[in-house]
Amino acid sequence: MPLSRFTLLSGRRVELTSLSMSGTYDGLLAGHPTERSNDRSIAYRLRKAERTYPHFPVHLLPPVRRPVEGRRVGPLGRPELLPAVTCTGLLLSDPVDPANEPFLWNSWLAVVWYQDTPEVPQGESALPALRALPWDELAADREE
Repeated sequence: MPLSRFTLLSGRRVELTSLSMSGTYDGLLAGHPTERSNDRSIAYRLRKAERTYPHFPVHLLPPVRRPVEGRRVGPLGRPELLPAVTCTGLLLSDPVDPANEPFLWNSWLAVVWYQDTPEVPQGESALPALRALPWDELAADREE
């Protein structure tokens, strides 16, 4: 049973079958996040998703990056904030290739994204960037 369902802007219906959420800055002990530390964190999340879902393509929805006003540029770069919650989800839909029988095949895509609140994306309220995914370009068909 999927965690949620929503329709992409293309009209394709997708199901969220797995979801991991964590605080973007969990483990930050001191200081402020910077462009450089955020770049490392994003790269780490992508590598982790690739290890978690080795048989599926992985896609990053680039996060909104907000500069931290009133902070100086330090040795690690300009202070900036990412949205508070980091998400990694596995999405499922009908096959991309029309030659693949929907009864036997599905298309899959693992996605890493950032959002401001810890809410499961559902229906019309799903993050606009998630609903705008170019599924046919990114997802891969797998026989079940």
